[in-house]
Amino acid sequence: MRMPRRSTLLLCAACIALAHGSHAREEPAGSLDIEFRQVLPARTGGPLWMDAEFDCRSAGLLQGRLEAEVTSDSRGLFRYCSDDMALTAGRHSFRLMLPSASADPWTTRHTIRAAFRMEKGACVFDPQPVKLPQANVRNLVVCVAASDMEMRLSAGDIASSLRLERYDPESVPANARTYVTHVARLEPADLPTSPLPCCGFDVLVVPADAFPGLSARQLDALCRWAEGGGSLCVLPHTGLKDRHEQFLNALSASAGRCFRVDTGGTVEAGRTGEDIVLLRPGLGRAVVVLPNAPNGPDVTSRAWRRAVAHLWKVRADQASRLADEGRWTAVREAPRAQYRRSMGGYDTTERQMFGHVPLASAGRMSQHLMPQSFRMVPARILLLVFLGFLAAIGPVDYWLFGRLKKRALTWLLFPALSIGCAGLVVYLSGRYIGSQDHVGAFVFVDVDRSGRVLRWSRCELQFGGRARRVEQGIRNALFAPLERDGGADPASDEADMACRGRYPFDFAVSRHLKQWDPVLSRSTSFEPIELPTRLNWHAVDAADLDIDGLRTGVHDRLCDGTQFCGSAFVLRGGHTIAADGRRELWSTPRDHDWVGIRDILRDASARPAEGFFTVVSQVSPGDATTLEDLSVLDSMDPRQALLVAVEWVGRDCYVYRCLFCGED
Repeated sequence: MRMPRRSTLLLCAACIALAHGSHAREEPAGSLDIEFRQVLPARTGGPLWMDAEFDCRSAGLLQGRLEAEVTSDSRGLFRYCSDDMALTAGRHSFRLMLPSASADPWTTRHTIRAAFRMEKGACVFDPQPVKLPQANVRNLVVCVAASDMEMRLSAGDIASSLRLERYDPESVPANARTYVTHVARLEPADLPTSPLPCCGFDVLVVPADAFPGLSARQLDALCRWAEGGGSLCVLPHTGLKDRHEQFLNALSASAGRCFRVDTGGTVEAGRTGEDIVLLRPGLGRAVVVLPNAPNGPDVTSRAWRRAVAHLWKVRADQASRLADEGRWTAVREAPRAQYRRSMGGYDTTERQMFGHVPLASAGRMSQHLMPQSFRMVPARILLLVFLGFLAAIGPVDYWLFGRLKKRALTWLLFPALSIGCAGLVVYLSGRYIGSQDHVGAFVFVDVDRSGRVLRWSRCELQFGGRARRVEQGIRNALFAPLERDGGADPASDEADMACRGRYPFDFAVSRHLKQWDPVLSRSTSFEPIELPTRLNWHAVDAADLDIDGLRTGVHDRLCDGTQFCGSAFVLRGGHTIAADGRRELWSTPRDHDWVGIRDILRDASARPAEGFFTVVSQVSPGDATTLEDLSVLDSMDPRQALLVAVEWVGRDCYVYRCLFCGED
């Protein structure tokens, strides 16, 4: 049966109207509002936790992307663009993870500018304030996974006892300190199912009421974060399941302990009278408060202060005093360090300075990653070009045009020679420096005794043969730009770095690459990585790594049956020695590649006692531009040793590290 023409036209018109109403279209600015809310205080060197709350008053469906730019005194730090999203009428909330950002000390106004970009038109929102950590002040975050009621009743005392200000030996006003400890609360259901968002805090506390409700994915994320260098405090009391038992045993695997959950859901472990168990899962720290103390730990006791020092990874020479007296030993800034940090002028204030300090040897990374074919134009060639130019515009011009009686041509010869010489210099520069792109990296891979990757950080150099904008796809990793001196990458008024997608899970980063100007960046992940060499870490024991009597055969056992062609060495107690007992660390066919690399790896693996590292030996993982979270060894602890193996694979330098330590 044929449909009447009138009905057909009406049906087509209805379909067109429906399709038009369901697609994104230009809307008045008042039809959509947005409010940004910081879920957690911004940790220095950690991702920003933000909630974008939309208020949509449009009658139709709005489809588009959220674009945002974080600025500091109108200077762009980075830009962000989300995936496609659809908004209907009502209120909608989206959890965002943004790259870390820090502001210069002299800046006062930090904002986030946003727009909802649709196919036709956009809704541009007013700038909103955002709190960013300053570069000279260290922002520390203690996160408590608890309900509001539990935070007020019990967890609040534990969180307050974890503030570092409580153990500071100096009587300095809060506004004069170079660090601040923020205590934040997070609903247990909001704990992430990936270890990357956990890099937004230094210490995580999971109270007794919140622990039973955590899912298996949340527990796995917390365990991986702790093994990668995080600090975790857990109070497992009642209502526990098999997944909680597996989680606790995973944290204690390296210590050889065993937790058991009975039929009533209560954890059983520990020795007689033991209320607090200190653990070292991988590179991190964990504290398990057993149900022997039903009201929680006594936060004024020595045992709890010892646990606080353990969670903050306090250096061995400071931990005992903090546990005994409740204070660490203040270490004043050396005059030379004050001079270096105050931009050429001595800082007369004798205080502890806990701001971020760039890695002293990080500037050498670009030197070792630069292409070997890179050559500057020799000075003698430039001198010959200059002398030839002077000769051409001087005696040659005067004699030749005087002989030909064509003096007027001088006005043509000079610009022609200028352009020709400039072109010749550009040609010579391209010939010597090259026009090919180059990518090289230092890849720090931390493994356990079984060879399982705990985390990795890739410090990559990009050297462009021509100026252009490059885009790099990244999955399940934090990303941060680096300067050659290890500091934050300076940005122009418009942010150079743009991030598009679901940071840090599946996104793309684009940056402007200048010709012949090396650019450094870092990415950090807890995911498995394909390694060019699998070493036999299980064949080495901590007793084999004594500096005074390094046992022979360590290098051979480590590399037996592998194609490893690099060098291995041991860091312990502030000393460095080759794994085969030789004092000369770098004896490979490529000696020129190893010059200075030892200093880079030693400084990165065990930070010198300077600034914040006069108190702690390491910090929780993140994407700090100072690379300070790469430090894993306490050089003041005689029980700790770090076995490092280094090899070049193509243009990349792989640094494998395994930490050996005894029980607390």
